[in-house]
Amino acid sequence: MRGVSGENEHNNYLFHLGFMLGQPNPTGKEMKGNLYIFNQEIQGPELNLSDAGFEVLLGMDVIGKGSLAVEGNGTFSFSF
Repeated sequence: MRGVSGENEHNNYLFHLGFMLGQPNPTGKEMKGNLYIFNQEIQGPELNLSDAGFEVLLGMDVIGKGSLAVEGNGTFSFSF
């Protein structure tokens, strides 16, 4: 992988992506909504960002399949 900090070796994976879009129950342990599966196989490197607060970084290959809206207050919505 090559970026602004130079070239580094990373594990590379093929995976499928699913989005759970809905609302959590009042307990916060369950979610009701719809599961959307992105059927295209995605290739991505392992990121060593344990404190980043996210598990995967999505690119335009995924975002371009839906509609992403980012609001000024830090909220967002994504739909297919």
